[in-house]
Amino acid sequence: MQIVYQFKLYPNCAQSNRLFEWQKKIRSLLNICLADRIDTYQDSFVQGEFCNLKKCGVASPLACSVNRSASLGEYWKQDKPNRRRGDKSKPFNPRRSAVEIHSSFATWWRQTKPWYADVSSDVLQQSLRHQDNAFRRFFSGQSKFPKFKRNGHLTLGGRPAQACPHHDIGIEFKPGTVKIKGNRIKFPLIGWMKFAKSREIADSWEIRTVTIIKDVDCWIVSVLLRDESIPDYCKSIPQLKTVVGCDVGIKKIVATSNQEIESNPRIAQQLERRLSIRQRRLSRKKKGSLNRQKAAIAVAKVHRDVRRRRQDFQWKLGKQIKEKFVCENCGHYEDADTQAGSVLAQRGVKKLGIDTLTVVSRKVTTKPALTGSQSRKKLSPALASESGNPAKYVQLELFSNWEWKTG
Repeated sequence: MQIVYQFKLYPNCAQSNRLFEWQKKIRSLLNICLADRIDTYQDSFVQGEFCNLKKCGVASPLACSVNRSASLGEYWKQDKPNRRRGDKSKPFNPRRSAVEIHSSFATWWRQTKPWYADVSSDVLQQSLRHQDNAFRRFFSGQSKFPKFKRNGHLTLGGRPAQACPHHDIGIEFKPGTVKIKGNRIKFPLIGWMKFAKSREIADSWEIRTVTIIKDVDCWIVSVLLRDESIPDYCKSIPQLKTVVGCDVGIKKIVATSNQEIESNPRIAQQLERRLSIRQRRLSRKKKGSLNRQKAAIAVAKVHRDVRRRRQDFQWKLGKQIKEKFVCENCGHYEDADTQAGSVLAQRGVKKLGIDTLTVVSRKVTTKPALTGSQSRKKLSPALASESGNPAKYVQLELFSNWEWKTG
């Protein structure tokens, strides 16, 4: 089982400035590698007989890799069985992938640039792996194309303003490089740093990756923990006896199959007046002044409060559902009407393939659910299974088979 804990860091002035410098250098390297991927892919359509348009070298299998993903770095690698991962019985492929090419470029870049010597090499390599994962998610259709990392253009006291830092750049350390002792944590090349230990970490948990993130006015450390002896679920699927369908919505956050509904707290509307006042103050400040930067920090704090309240509400609601019902291990959720909880539960039972599960639900009303097109007038499983429903009442089908498959 894996779990993530987040704590608030308390770095001193020297450590905080060093973290800001690390973010600048990571941003620079990521933008260089992203531009190289874009240029290499575009040049592959017009390079003709050249392997590189900048050097005009003739394409040859012995001289270049003819790689359409990256061009900065070493194209070929040596066979070292002790460093190979995965199945070592497979034949060795000397051609590097895009992330491996940029990994070798990051090593050369750190050796040739003296100002990169104080940055941990593991941090640079981890950032390149995350960029490669962003490309994988893009090609699989899970996210948009990766964007260039912007610079914190505002300054406050000689360093980037906290309302506009490199907030989208995390400093991640690989497993085995970070130590935690009491309320102090030790990072490579940074040293010991205090943090707010809001929860205890058992000795059985293994520390995996540790990431430092910049928030509005503080630093946050995210610790990934793993314990192989703890299962991911409290019960295995054959041990389940009942199942509850949960339908997620907007006006109503969740509606269960037993007709219990949790309304939307509308947290953003609760802080709307405070946000409008601080935004009005920000618009009246002179551009480039310190007062404008302080007003921007005040606006960012309101957005942070909205985000934290939403996260707290979701965690408490999930814990309430988990404690109240027996089964949520099927992981089946769909987006439908508020009265579709029982329908979702039955479809979840079919996906699990266990006919002995009992759907926890109340009696379904005969009122038709006014969702979807009026032309789709098939009986849903919820009303078809209930005896005593008059034939004149028709419940529209929530989604077609194609919509269920494609999401």
